[in-house]
Amino acid sequence: MTSHIPVIVGVGEVSNEATGTDDLWSPRQLMVLAARAAIEDCGSASDVTAALDHVTAIRLFADFSKNFGSDFGTPTNVPWSVASALGVQARSFEYAQSGGDTPQIAVAEAAARIASGAIRSALIVGAEAFRTDRRAARADIKLDWREPGPALPPGMSADKFYSEDELAHGLNTPVSIYALIDQAVRAKQSASAAARNQSIGARLAHMAQVAKDNPFAAHRDGYSADDIVTPTDDNRIISLPYTRRMIAEPSVDLGAAILLMSEECADEFRIPHEKRVYLRGHAQAVDEWYLLDRDDLAQSPAIRLSSRHAAAQAGVDIGSIAAFDIYSCFPSAVDIAASELGIAEDDPRQLTVTGGLPFFGGPGNNYVTHAIVRMVRYVREHPSVFGMVTANGGGLTKHAVGVYSSVRPDGPLPSFDAEAIQAEVQQAWGDKAELSKQGHGLADIETYTIVHGKAGPAKGIVFAREVESGRRCVAVLSASPEELERLAGQDLIGMKGTLAHSEGINRFKPDCL
Repeated sequence: MTSHIPVIVGVGEVSNEATGTDDLWSPRQLMVLAARAAIEDCGSASDVTAALDHVTAIRLFADFSKNFGSDFGTPTNVPWSVASALGVQARSFEYAQSGGDTPQIAVAEAAARIASGAIRSALIVGAEAFRTDRRAARADIKLDWREPGPALPPGMSADKFYSEDELAHGLNTPVSIYALIDQAVRAKQSASAAARNQSIGARLAHMAQVAKDNPFAAHRDGYSADDIVTPTDDNRIISLPYTRRMIAEPSVDLGAAILLMSEECADEFRIPHEKRVYLRGHAQAVDEWYLLDRDDLAQSPAIRLSSRHAAAQAGVDIGSIAAFDIYSCFPSAVDIAASELGIAEDDPRQLTVTGGLPFFGGPGNNYVTHAIVRMVRYVREHPSVFGMVTANGGGLTKHAVGVYSSVRPDGPLPSFDAEAIQAEVQQAWGDKAELSKQGHGLADIETYTIVHGKAGPAKGIVFAREVESGRRCVAVLSASPEELERLAGQDLIGMKGTLAHSEGINRFKPDCL
């Protein structure tokens, strides 16, 4: 019987750890190497390259964020360029949207197209070469990573993850967003700053140990909890409470690829059954878009509900999942996901199979491609188990979940009702937080962060609640650098002060100053 059941048959990874001016590989070169590794991994006696119908490339950060723009340029059409280098005559191409959730979505969409019979096979591939970009720039080497090609596929618009009010008050980086979330997590736990740091250190130290054994990881030092949370000259505070070793490491050269086929196609190429891994369940959802609008900053109904739906599709519950790769750009993302999944701090199950973004590395939008590659290898080695990958884009905003196993499903790829899940998410969120655009009067700090530069504290950002109205207001701390240094050593949750508005900016003056 003809089977359109989609199956992952090959996975590949590549890391460029060259130093100096050797091996200055472009992102496209890394993608090609990773794709070739995935093709070789499938174990077919024949070349499967000619059978590839579709190529999806994960969007390069240089094509999304000005902060990661490259002087060396990018190909006009990334998936087409990769296919051309591989000699693939694909019928369709896609350049995925931005966000850490997109690799999981790309795998699910390719699997759905295979299941429908629209295509027989697909390649998902991505890479970043941030480290090479910086090496070449330091050596004053001019590279040209551009390549002409057909017109870009549709979908070039970039998501806007910050509201106008957030941007006006300097809240324009992921690390500050997640730092604010982290302080809210701590407040919800009624934990001291020291206790929260201890919890973060313990959880991340486990991830560091996984990275130590991953040959593709950027940091294989096996950092201890103290190494991770203690500020030092080479582990400075970035945005309170986060040190460098607590957050995603972008300075990496990494590529990963996933090869999917219909079972019929896999049979034709005689791909061994021990290579085959199935997407047994998947779902995606979006939380309240802007952080300022979220009444409870320390939750994610989208993670909770999408993971439950994905597990139910797979015929298991969260307690039956053997291993996870939880998206780990920042500690608050890990803790909220673990909480929503019902994973206790003393749960013996792995929260990562890669080592996590702080230690494995954060290759732009492409980390989750690596997570899926590692999960495929894990479930191949443990043939009867189920593994879950969670993916996150924006400021704990967009979420996608996949459940993987080498256990063959009884029927076609399950679908999920995106509208129904999203309706559940919106119901869980309820009304948006009531905001005060022009803060005034007495207020209490709800959450905060103090952003540090190399010279020390540079600015403070708070969410405060007006005492009289109860409305939330985003504001900057009205404090000198010396005062910020003093405030950084205190717990500002619940601290009282006064809000004032001038020239489009809200300012919070703590009573203690």
